Amino acid sequence: MSGHKVRGFGTKGPSANIKIRSKHATKKGKIRKHGPNAGKGQAVYATYRAVRSSCPIDCALLDAGCYAQEGNVNIHQRRAGTETFDPVAWAEGLPLGSLIRWNVSGDVVGADGADYRDAIHEAHTKRPDLKGWSYTHAWADPEIAQWAQGLPDNVRIVASMDDPTDVDRARSMGWKTIAQVTETADGKGFTDDEARKVRADTGALPCPAQRVDLGCADCQACGRDGLISFAVHGPGQKKARVSLAARRSLAVVDRDVALTGSERDRYIAERFGA
Repeated sequence: MSGHKVRGFGTKGPSANIKIRSKHATKKGKIRKHGPNAGKGQAVYATYRAVRSSCPIDCALLDAGCYAQEGNVNIHQRRAGTETFDPVAWAEGLPLGSLIRWNVSGDVVGADGADYRDAIHEAHTKRPDLKGWSYTHAWADPEIAQWAQGLPDNVRIVASMDDPTDVDRARSMGWKTIAQVTETADGKGFTDDEARKVRADTGALPCPAQRVDLGCADCQACGRDGLISFAVHGPGQKKARVSLAARRSLAVVDRDVALTGSERDRYIAERFGA
């Protein structure tokens, strides 16, 4: 037993989340055993953390359009605030070759953030057959960047930008996989024209799973080096668009005032609870 007890939970079975499960999986996330697609794809298991208590306080979408504070994911993130689990013990019980989407909701900071980060490192060190990925809005914190760069090769943390002008800064801090968000007409994905424009204007890869019939389990672009663009999505996308526009209107000096490290974690614990 590792002893990394943190707030949140890991799914007991494959994730049924339609956005991350394989297109070859059933509605319950299990890989099909019969038919033309039998045996294709990989099952995805997921963890959930409570929004606010595990998130950087300077995230532009916190209480302002975050997809995890709306719809079905909101149900899970609220539950995550009432439960604890050991991520290492949870990961050790997963089937051979499983995929892990760490923190579908929440982030990797907060009062127990250090334990959670250590647990991700330990889980993938002990189980090299597992492949994981996640995203963080705390990318500008040197402590988080150093942790992400020191992880085993079978897990990738993506720096999630509120403002695409921060991409060069993220790269200078050593981030190899970076995600930005882009407004699209339907707020769900990219048309061919929109995808071409994003590629031409920014050099980013428009999320393949938001263009064609794929799940994250089939795509796994976020597990490779590069710049990825997501369409602003989720039930709170209208609010998110306003929040992101406001953030992008600020000068860099105004955006770069967030607490980091232990000061940040104490503030989060005092404001939102451990």
